[in-house]
Amino acid sequence: MDCYVVLWIPTIVYNDFSKPLEKSLEKNISDIPGKELVVRLELSEEGDFSVFSKIGERFELIVELKRKQVSSNGLMLFSYNSTSDEENGFRFTSTEFPTAVYHMIKSFYHVHDFHDSDTDSSLPPFVSSETIDIQSKDNKALLHYLNNYNNVISNTVRYIQLAIRSTRRNKEEIRPETRSGIQKLCLYARGYEVYMGVLYHSKYNTISNTESKDREWRHIACNIENGLRYIRTIEREYGEYTQQRFVDKVIKDAESSLKSSNKSIKISKISYFIGIASLVIGIVSFFAALKIARQSTNELRDVRDALKQEIEIIPASLSETESKIQELKAEQDSLHTIDINTQEQIQSVSKKVDDLFWMIRKMSE
Repeated sequence: MDCYVVLWIPTIVYNDFSKPLEKSLEKNISDIPGKELVVRLELSEEGDFSVFSKIGERFELIVELKRKQVSSNGLMLFSYNSTSDEENGFRFTSTEFPTAVYHMIKSFYHVHDFHDSDTDSSLPPFVSSETIDIQSKDNKALLHYLNNYNNVISNTVRYIQLAIRSTRRNKEEIRPETRSGIQKLCLYARGYEVYMGVLYHSKYNTISNTESKDREWRHIACNIENGLRYIRTIEREYGEYTQQRFVDKVIKDAESSLKSSNKSIKISKISYFIGIASLVIGIVSFFAALKIARQSTNELRDVRDALKQEIEIIPASLSETESKIQELKAEQDSLHTIDINTQEQIQSVSKKVDDLFWMIRKMSE
């Protein structure tokens, strides 16, 4: 039995998807801890996908997805034969298509700008037993994804309101982790706004708008647009709150630094006064040493004067001392019979006498 699936590939700009990011991809898609369910996808040059499941040590082909049509707004139409993998629980039928396989196919063309690949959205794929033209106005696949877009925005608004109401009901200030969670929800919804905008504003959507004659789709359009306005307002409010918290933290850090600086200034003042006191003590010590030095100088002068008086006595007897030295020299000359050792002794005595004479002469000067 022939089955059809239309997959929406999120895109920021209109795209022909001729340049895939991958050629093959292998992933464990099991959500049961400790159990593996490894799937491998291979992409052909024509844009077809072969889906393999790992059984034991080898991969077995489960289904071939033949690409039939591509729309620049991100929709892709594939056909396949209905099949089920009883061992792994895979079912590719006219009513079922594994969401995990859908998200693996998205990874061949889509970059996760607003979330991690592990936290990708869980939009259900559009499956049918009949083929459709995805480039026709208000086709079923397009409306399927726009309706899911409405659900995402409405649920995001509901989650944000519940978070805010629960804290206000308890008269508590919204905790930082709650604010962070709200900001993440806003970012998540704004990511949808970017990608779904290509579908929502495409020429193929003529029914889902605020001026539509169809009541249901007019309400859906109002929900989407008003929900996004609400999310932008909350995002701005909490963004400003986060910025204010940052500013408050900067001011608090600055005040803390100022207090530390004041303490340093006080310590510097104490050090300054200690330095001044040390300088005063040094000056006092200098003048005390100078006074002692002056006293010592006066004492030295007294000693010098006393020496001068002693030296003045020496010249008076200088002539008498010289006469005695001459007599000693005369006696030395007369002792010609003295042996060599005695002569050396006399010479030594004579030298000492000469030295004494020289010292006396110097002192008299």
